[in-house]
Amino acid sequence: MPRVHVFGFFSFWSCFDNVFLDHVSVIYVVKFLLPDVPLIPGTRYGASLRKQIKKMEVSQHSKYFCEFCGKYAVKRKAVGIWGCKDCGKVKAGGAYTLNTASAVTVRSTIRRLREQTES
Repeated sequence: MPRVHVFGFFSFWSCFDNVFLDHVSVIYVVKFLLPDVPLIPGTRYGASLRKQIKKMEVSQHSKYFCEFCGKYAVKRKAVGIWGCKDCGKVKAGGAYTLNTASAVTVRSTIRRLREQTES
């Protein structure tokens, strides 16, 4: 969902001489769409690097699923620290994503070995 900026309230004092109004208040609304993630470097540094930066920033600003309360409310607090807004649990994770690829691999390997020993 794109973000929208809405600007302000301007009042015009007696700018309409031929109208029977001494004071006219007009709400002047300017809307323009902002990109999902602002790309700071602009057109510099090449397309592939800008795509990597965009992917990183999208992943770090998105909400993730909380295993404790079952809601999409986990957001990044600091580098590697992720906290749930609803239940208040704090979890360590990756710098830009909640679960890194290596952590997912280790977790699945541990689960597979545990299932082998139990059966």
